[in-house]
Amino acid sequence: MEGFNESDDMAEPITYICGECGNDVALQSTAAVRCRNCGSRILYKKRSYRELKSLAELLYSASEDRIVEEYEKFEFFKLKLDSLLSTITRYRIQLNDSQDKTIFGPKTLKTVNSLVSDYDKLYEAYEDHLYNIYTPIQHLYNEYKRNKEVELEPEKVQFKSIVEETKLNLKQIDEVKQKIKEVPREVDFANIKNEDLPSNTLFDKIVDIYKSEPCKDLETILTDIGNEHPDEFLKIVENLSNLFNEISRKPDEVNLRLLRINNEKLQEDFLKYFSSAKILRFAGFRIAQTHEISDHLQKLNIKCDDEYFLYLNEPDMFTSYNKWKDWLNKISFVSEHLKTFLLNYKRLRRSDADLKTLVSSSLR
Repeated sequence: MEGFNESDDMAEPITYICGECGNDVALQSTAAVRCRNCGSRILYKKRSYRELKSLAELLYSASEDRIVEEYEKFEFFKLKLDSLLSTITRYRIQLNDSQDKTIFGPKTLKTVNSLVSDYDKLYEAYEDHLYNIYTPIQHLYNEYKRNKEVELEPEKVQFKSIVEETKLNLKQIDEVKQKIKEVPREVDFANIKNEDLPSNTLFDKIVDIYKSEPCKDLETILTDIGNEHPDEFLKIVENLSNLFNEISRKPDEVNLRLLRINNEKLQEDFLKYFSSAKILRFAGFRIAQTHEISDHLQKLNIKCDDEYFLYLNEPDMFTSYNKWKDWLNKISFVSEHLKTFLLNYKRLRRSDADLKTLVSSSLR
């Protein structure tokens, strides 16, 4: 569908953890730093050891023939571990202070304890195992690196005798292999978390959809919705079809393009079935906060605190006519295809075909 591009201003919010109540707080770069649940202004970035854990596992499981080549990754792992030390130290101090006074809420306290504990496990893996494997081969890696440079610029390097160099390398490799055999292998990486705290709220799930790779076709989106919400599938699509039909008929009415995520009626119609957000995203809706759309809210006489909306922005028809035309065409495209889908799906669903086949046939 040429011309149907996502809006360039679809900024993705960053999720923080409230230091007071422990709730997830999704903020965009221009938003006020404040928890929407308790009002606290103390927020922490969500941290994950996914990258470090994967790197440690790779280094730990490297074969004897590969450890020299992996040495550079060991240096990177050590650098990353060192860069986190000041943050972890600060957390330790705060955890000690929290015994005398309240610094963290219950959820945040659990998260911070987990971060410190998992860092200790990674550092233990480095100190007791990876250090003993990789530190002795630094000179081998330097030689390996030099040989790589030789391959690129042979005229700039004086070669040793091939026989002499081969003997030296074989001796060094044998020494390293022997050291590896002596290092106890008892690291349990399964105990180190590599995921952030699970997202449970409706808003979190909608944010996850916007963070994922956008889907480019309605067939896949409808199949996903049908698989994830089979009992309410028809209801969801009917309500979305009604919405897009209204927008295509009255594109200048902002109230149709401004969906408050906490609106109970919208949640009941389709929003609580979070996969419905995939169609909204496909059509160009983006996540917006109150302050970003305050002009529209004032015109509609809507008063609300800092909340989140799904907002479909209309390009200026006079200054960007082609962009506005593409925008309207996409809305019409979604509206017409959903109507066609519903007509055909109701007729075909009595067959024994699987959902994907039904969806594909209904869109024709």
